Amino acid sequence: MAFAVHSDATLYTPGGFRQQSWTRPKPRPFSIGCFMQRFVRTALLLSSLLIWQGCGDAPADGDKSAADAQVSTTEDTSAVDTAGQDTSSANSDSGEVDSVEPDSGVVDTGVSDSGSSDTNEVDTVSNNECPGGAGCPCNANDDCDGGLCLEGAGGKRCAKPCVDNCDKGYLCAQVPQGSDVVSVCVDAFARLCSPCGETKDCNYAGVNDARCVDRGNQGRYCGVGCATANDCPQGYVCEDVVDVDDNIVSQCMPSKTPEGSAGVCLCNANSVSLAYKTKCSKSLPGQSELSCPGEAQCKAVGKAAFCQAKAPKPESCDGLDNDCDGKTDEDSCDDGNPCTTDSCDGGGCKNSAAVDGGPCDDGSVCTLSDVCKTGTCTAGKPLVCDDGNACTTDSCDAQKGCSQVDFDGVPCDDDNPCTLGEVCGGGSCQPGKPKPCVSNDPCVLAKCDPKNGKCAYSDAGAGTPCDDSEPCTINESCTGGLCKGAPKACDDSDPCTAD
Repeated sequence: MAFAVHSDATLYTPGGFRQQSWTRPKPRPFSIGCFMQRFVRTALLLSSLLIWQGCGDAPADGDKSAADAQVSTTEDTSAVDTAGQDTSSANSDSGEVDSVEPDSGVVDTGVSDSGSSDTNEVDTVSNNECPGGAGCPCNANDDCDGGLCLEGAGGKRCAKPCVDNCDKGYLCAQVPQGSDVVSVCVDAFARLCSPCGETKDCNYAGVNDARCVDRGNQGRYCGVGCATANDCPQGYVCEDVVDVDDNIVSQCMPSKTPEGSAGVCLCNANSVSLAYKTKCSKSLPGQSELSCPGEAQCKAVGKAAFCQAKAPKPESCDGLDNDCDGKTDEDSCDDGNPCTTDSCDGGGCKNSAAVDGGPCDDGSVCTLSDVCKTGTCTAGKPLVCDDGNACTTDSCDAQKGCSQVDFDGVPCDDDNPCTLGEVCGGGSCQPGKPKPCVSNDPCVLAKCDPKNGKCAYSDAGAGTPCDDSEPCTINESCTGGLCKGAPKACDDSDPCTAD
């Protein structure tokens, strides 16, 4: 039998329970309290009738019908919750009354405090209308008055109908209910950060924009479609990521740590309930290329999914793949000596001398052609670091190789024989002073020959002015390497003097 109920229903949201009022048809729930109280009332009434009949005054047929009507009226009239809970009423075409036990455990008597019966229906459920009301915990559709149990971040909850809008964090979406489709509020973050293997693991009734995202060693986890950070819950950001199908999508992802590394996905109650798993791995500190595979599953609310995997460690001679690289005991007996042969037989390491004369590396770049002798690497020829520059000091570092340092202030040779007193400066030989070459003859030039560093002499050019030191010549000039001038005129035009 169906009837209408009007109540203050409690809806679960990420921020807690919220009261919502709505009216809809629902199946009448079975209540032990209701059954017992009606059974007692009926039994008392029947007992009264039997006593009455025992007195010899049996009612007439019409009176019996009235008594039956009284029983029916007692069972179906309005009821008031006497457990101290608030009550509300709603009109019903059938006139039937829903009477259930309140959360306090006190049985509803079905009679008002005044002792009278109200002709209007009275809903006697508690404030949060649980079990069965919108937002109440549920395990299956049959647990809900509306016949629809949906996933929520805090666990499964009975659905709340909607037209356009829902509370923050919820979507007003159409979901199937049997052969019909109904509009209800759906928790958008029910599977956020739930472990996944593929994208289909992240979507559910009413949500189809969630994607499965690979988060490295953590494994694969569900995101939620978003456009801005306001679309994500606190502690999450709207981030462009590549999903497991190689699509670039915007998803709500855990905020990064202050150090800039990826945030950790924390499990909610729904993730724990789903018990989905994902591949994960554990790595050596600072060696992400070496990791051991495992499987992660949500076990506790507010905690990261536990990665069931062994921690890798450096390989040792024990017959096990310690670093999870698919090889066993490799390099576990390496003694660092290139002139020994290293092996592991499961019972321990063996290091034997290699054949003499074999090439090796003594660890220094300053030696060439190193060879093994009696299990030891012997240095070969030294590396030549002389750069031929007298103004640098040459040396060799075993790790870095040759190096040169300026050797300023020391005598050097600039390879010019016509300079004297050269010294080093800035890593090179600086030019010295010119070598002096002098000629006492003004018509003979002296100059240093750069081929041999000796002074060479040559005639001055014709017409080069000079001085022949003769007072009776004027206008001397070089001619053929000799200084010659014109005689000085001394005629005073006096025939009586000798000029």
